[in-house]
Amino acid sequence: MIKPAILTTIVAIAACWCPQTAFAQDEGCRRVGQRYECVAGDDPEPKPTVTVVERPGGSNTSVEVPASPVVWSRYHIPPTAVVDPPPCQRIQETADEIVVTYGAIWLVTVYNTDSGELLAIYTYCEWPGEDPPQPPPLPQPPGETDVETQEILALEVGINPPVDGFGGLTQLDTWFWCDDPGIVDVEARTSGSVAAAQVGISELVWTITGPSGDTTRTSTTCGTEPDPDGNGEGAAATWTPTQTGDHTITLGATWEGTWTASLALDGFGWVTAGPFDLAPISITGEPVTYPVVQIQTVGGRP
Repeated sequence: MIKPAILTTIVAIAACWCPQTAFAQDEGCRRVGQRYECVAGDDPEPKPTVTVVERPGGSNTSVEVPASPVVWSRYHIPPTAVVDPPPCQRIQETADEIVVTYGAIWLVTVYNTDSGELLAIYTYCEWPGEDPPQPPPLPQPPGETDVETQEILALEVGINPPVDGFGGLTQLDTWFWCDDPGIVDVEARTSGSVAAAQVGISELVWTITGPSGDTTRTSTTCGTEPDPDGNGEGAAATWTPTQTGDHTITLGATWEGTWTASLALDGFGWVTAGPFDLAPISITGEPVTYPVVQIQTVGGRP
């Protein structure tokens, strides 16, 4: 057991050993007699928090993709309907404050009204200074007014007797055919959409005008080039001129098939819908001048 006198001596020695100058230099300490009383430093004041709430920059909207059952829509979601944590929240801390920004929340959908298929659904955050989600550029399916489609689908007229000979002969059958390309891929593009179609020939119409009168010949296939020494087997159509002179022959083709729409959705990516039935496309090729002469002698075909 330590005696009281010895214990007092130990405490006194410990007190003298402490560097009192350290306490004297501390602004949070003051001397009281032979001791220093120090007050612990206060915690820094919390930074103020500033809340910014973006109001929606538009209303609920729906647009239809042309010639299809696809509908793009946007719906504003009230903040009270959102679970925690909010999907559109940004926190930025500066030297002076904490800024909490809540973006306007939109639900974007792409829906096939025929099949009931939901092609895309996602939330979109509209931040201050930005616009609400916009519908993508709407694709127009390939049609007969598209220059590129015209070039791809225009067919050349196959004729016998050939144009590069002396042309047709009165009272002699002229055979028509064409080269069938089969199923053809055509596209119509914008900066944010692609309309891709696959089409095939459904009808062919040869139109002949000239001294022999105006007439047409039709077929559902191109046929094949007949053997010049044969009887025209394989030809898609036959025409017999009756008068000499220049005739004009054009070949029009009607194409049918399906198409798909690819849309670039802001904040999501690409989505593809289809295939859908494509409206018939009618393309007429370049006219051909076809001379017809009269031959009195009997002979073979040119």
